[in-house]
Amino acid sequence: MDILKANAMHLLSVQVAPLEDDQQRATDLVITVLGGDVAVRIRRTKYISRFRDLTIRAWRASGAKTELQKIKEGFGRWYLYGWSDDQDKLYDWMLVDCDVLRTSGLLEKPLIMNRDNRSGFIAITDKELRNSGCIVTEGNGL
Repeated sequence: MDILKANAMHLLSVQVAPLEDDQQRATDLVITVLGGDVAVRIRRTKYISRFRDLTIRAWRASGAKTELQKIKEGFGRWYLYGWSDDQDKLYDWMLVDCDVLRTSGLLEKPLIMNRDNRSGFIAITDKELRNSGCIVTEGNGL
């Protein structure tokens, strides 16, 4: 939650107030909270050394709805995705705009099966996310 609080400026819109509001209501700026639900996933540090990517479960043998299906259906406005260090402290993270992600075409990636063959996922590199404007902000630690 500290990351979201520290980056609240990315979750707000600040606009110059309409002239009428300025002249009659002592309003110079209008702040709008963009809001929305936040998906969170924290992975172990060992994965960032090999891949700094966003992985999303895309298939389950059970047929249960996957995270990818939910995101494609419009659920989740933001995605806080990070990696923890060996002491379970957040080591690295990125805040992804899921609305931009949904329109980017990046959710149409090939399925990668897990070793157990009971689930699969898609992987989107941080470079692809950055180039498509999906990453709102990113950083190391808090």
